[in-house]
Amino acid sequence: MNMRRGRPGTRPFHGKYREHHHHRAHDREHRDYAASAAQMKNLLEYLVYGLVDNPSEVQVIEHEKAGKICFDVKVARSDMGKILGRGGKTIGCIRSVLRIAASKSNFEAVVDIVED
Repeated sequence: MNMRRGRPGTRPFHGKYREHHHHRAHDREHRDYAASAAQMKNLLEYLVYGLVDNPSEVQVIEHEKAGKICFDVKVARSDMGKILGRGGKTIGCIRSVLRIAASKSNFEAVVDIVED
């Protein structure tokens, strides 16, 4: 009786190839993260610029915390109400859109409004 495991004609990964293969996968994940973060930042900027009266004062700062992509949004004090919306509905919708975009890329995104 044949006791081999796996598909016939294949061999398990051993030695340097396995390590090299692992690094390649890690590099691909890093590229995917960077590309996804950039796309989500562009999406967030697009949404915020469309809502505010002073787009020149909008700042979106991206950083990573606990494996999540975090975005801190700074707007002019006069635009704060437009971003938050009545009862927080507008910022809630912005967060939902970014959460969905991030989940399509297997990441998590967090949006915070920062006051000066």
